[in-house]
Amino acid sequence: MLPSSAGIELSLLAVIGKPVQYSLSPYLHHYCASLMGLRVLSFRCELEANQLTNFVGWVRTTPGFVGFNVTMPYKSQIMGLLDGVDNTAKKLLAINTVVKMNGELKGYNTDWIALRQAVASRGGGFDSALILGAGGAAAAAIYGLLNPEPLVGKVYVYGRSRDRLDSLKSTFPNILEYNGGREYGLLINATPLPPGQVITDPIKAQIIIDFPYSYYSHETSNNYSRMGVTYVDGIELLARQGVEAMKLFFGGHVDYTPVYHYIKRVHILNTTASGVWAE
Repeated sequence: MLPSSAGIELSLLAVIGKPVQYSLSPYLHHYCASLMGLRVLSFRCELEANQLTNFVGWVRTTPGFVGFNVTMPYKSQIMGLLDGVDNTAKKLLAINTVVKMNGELKGYNTDWIALRQAVASRGGGFDSALILGAGGAAAAAIYGLLNPEPLVGKVYVYGRSRDRLDSLKSTFPNILEYNGGREYGLLINATPLPPGQVITDPIKAQIIIDFPYSYYSHETSNNYSRMGVTYVDGIELLARQGVEAMKLFFGGHVDYTPVYHYIKRVHILNTTASGVWAE
């Protein structure tokens, strides 16, 4: 803990990535901490790849640092700089939460929990899912859909990188490559791009889930609603994974619902007419 000028102890948190200027994680950290009766100072830190080692060393030696969140493109690269990695994060080869305890840093992945919670809260039991993308977010989505028990019958993946697809299939042997099918229970966009820029085939789905969040989320949600489609944007996933990260940082309980509504309001206030996509 760090003593503040008012004599109140502060814990330090951060979010790292590139770009990171639009990340809502500091707002989430501060609001969750207020609900938990804690005081934190959270900040964004945009890093070049060659700065990661120095940042991690700084966290180790700085009193009061509790941990940090990791966003693109460093979710895999950060693993080799830590003292330990949770088994699930190791399987996914992606970390979004790093916790400092007794001077050591351990990595976790809460993205898969967020995805699973979002799907389970809408009933589960879907016949199929199509996941766009083959990176760390896609791996988290697959794991969340299938563990600890399946929420979906079949999982299809559409990706442009042959190497990444093969890597996913080696980790999850039961997934299927996209075969031109046009109807799914779930369509999950695990890329930083809008779905229409990832795949041009017309896809029908009961529920569409976006990992990124953008200025257009509210408009997109309204458009899908008129079509009878449930739309889940990245704000919900951010709130869910952030709540799980705060539990890892501090222990205790945080209610997801007020966090989601708060982050949603902040997002609406912060967006501009030019549009923003972030994770």
